[in-house]
Amino acid sequence: MSFGGSATAMIVSLRNNARAKHKGFAKIKDNSPLSIHGRTKIRSEKVSKENLEHIKYIIRYKANKQRKRNRIILFITVTLSTAIIIFLTYTYLI
Repeated sequence: MSFGGSATAMIVSLRNNARAKHKGFAKIKDNSPLSIHGRTKIRSEKVSKENLEHIKYIIRYKANKQRKRNRIILFITVTLSTAIIIFLTYTYLI
């Protein structure tokens, strides 16, 4: 009635699936377009707080715009689907 084998298998599976935390860029090969002479060329630069707030605003604005567009499309789709189902139900059942 012990679960030693299954618990051990679970622990081994979790260890095998765990990603090394300190090797975030280990998958980038030396011949990748992101590397130059074996070093990654991912660029980061300091941004002022005002500029950062502006970037956040732009990202939020675009996300809200996309969300609004998706809601409108969903509303139109549901409305048309309901209208078609009601029409077909009354046309063929009555």
